[in-house]
Amino acid sequence: MPLGQPFAPGGAERVALRIGPVSRLILLDDEIVEVAKGRLVLKFEYGQDVMITTDEQQVGSLDGNEITFWNLADGSKKKTFQVEGACDALAISPDGQQIAISHLVTPTQVKADKRFHKKKKVMKMALKYKQLVSFYDVSTGKKAQTVSEYYDIVYRLRFSEDGSKLFVFQLPHIKVQTSKQTLTYVSRVDATTHEPLR
Repeated sequence: MPLGQPFAPGGAERVALRIGPVSRLILLDDEIVEVAKGRLVLKFEYGQDVMITTDEQQVGSLDGNEITFWNLADGSKKKTFQVEGACDALAISPDGQQIAISHLVTPTQVKADKRFHKKKKVMKMALKYKQLVSFYDVSTGKKAQTVSEYYDIVYRLRFSEDGSKLFVFQLPHIKVQTSKQTLTYVSRVDATTHEPLR
């Protein structure tokens, strides 16, 4: 759909619907649409995740290892940075200062973790089937901290409305599921200290 064209709802290809925090914009699969005018604001050809900021001035996208912030007024790129091994989920804090990103576990990380000392089998499992979540500073693109918790496959990250907590939606890799029924669960992280909550 070209920019500026009216959006005709009901297309079979539109699967995901996410409404912007102040409901001026909606994210329909890979397109951001202005609700009042039905006008396409921005379209994403590829990528793992997209999220509109609370003030609806920007959108953050995750494509491969690249995090990009786009200006919703004119569709221009504002900033971009790389996260090695980025996976499928990102979340932008309500104040727009932090971004949380899921990513692969590296050999360096598990070797440095005392929990894996002399546990080669567990280390291999973590490298194959677990993911980590890190917080980054939006203005600089620099990593603030990696959460000290190993997660299953993270398919969504979301901050609480007040920005105090991060919710990590995850499900086990199919090869390590112990139940015939697919399990999905949610973990919480303190968004100030970046520590996992029990």
